[in-house]
Amino acid sequence: MDRRPSPLRRPTAFRAAGALAFVLASGACSPADRRADCAPVGGGGCGTGERCVVDAQGSPRCVDAPPTAESGAACTTPDACPAGHGCVAVDARATCLPFCNPAAPSGIATCSEWSTGARCLGAIDGHPEIGVCVPPCDDPADVDASCAPAGGASACHVPAGLDFAVCSGVAAGAGRGAPCGPDARCEKGDVCLPRGEGARCRAAAPCEVGTFVDRLPGAPRVAACSPCRLIAGPAAGDAPEIRYAVCAAVLDGAGAAALCASEGGTLVGAGVAGVDALVRSALEVVDAPLVGDGRCWDDEGETTCASGRPLCRVDTAD
Repeated sequence: MDRRPSPLRRPTAFRAAGALAFVLASGACSPADRRADCAPVGGGGCGTGERCVVDAQGSPRCVDAPPTAESGAACTTPDACPAGHGCVAVDARATCLPFCNPAAPSGIATCSEWSTGARCLGAIDGHPEIGVCVPPCDDPADVDASCAPAGGASACHVPAGLDFAVCSGVAAGAGRGAPCGPDARCEKGDVCLPRGEGARCRAAAPCEVGTFVDRLPGAPRVAACSPCRLIAGPAAGDAPEIRYAVCAAVLDGAGAAALCASEGGTLVGAGVAGVDALVRSALEVVDAPLVGDGRCWDDEGETTCASGRPLCRVDTAD
């Protein structure tokens, strides 16, 4: 049998494709084995002792092999799950999830009855009525309470393509403050927070003094702690990845320069285009004074100071 992933249409509840995929079928199969006349949602169309699954081509088919996994348990093949369930990988973590209809109110009811907060997501090309209930995890710092029992050392993350956190099967390896993304997952307790052209691992809220609390775009229940917040950019003559940021901590010149450097940038100096507009934008976010490269500003304009909140020019591509 063809071992390619099922073709999935991009559903409106997703920001990007690839977060959810039906697990590949295994073993040989013939056209007679691949009946496409059954209904995963509702279970109709199969004979006595059979149940409806979704194969590697995205087609519903009847199987008579007994299930080997329970609802919510880890799985490896389409026929592993009990009736009414599909073996679906969400962020590379495959479990038996109930089928539902994303286009019908019954889909919401089906998922909420199965697991509090679960959403009916996903649609197969040619079968918009077929989705699965995807359960959330509430805390990106959580590894034991909701994720580990069903999948070992899995952590709670918000993957690209979903607007809420799920128990992930992607290995973590990026430390706090490091660049992150689909192939560089943050360690337990951190959130991959977008910034400009890239993203960095930030501590999950609650946040310490001297940091900003930023909500993850598309996932309003998840908040991260950022030392600096983007306010503008790129300016005239800058590369597309350049942004300007103001930082929350009050630091002297050396400390301010070190913080900007840790963010992949430098303190704003006299040569930056539109510095007055940058200062006005920064003062809308933090209290004055602001510290730049050999310069300080407050709401009256350029001033002198011993310390202040750093104003940085950063490269967000890393």
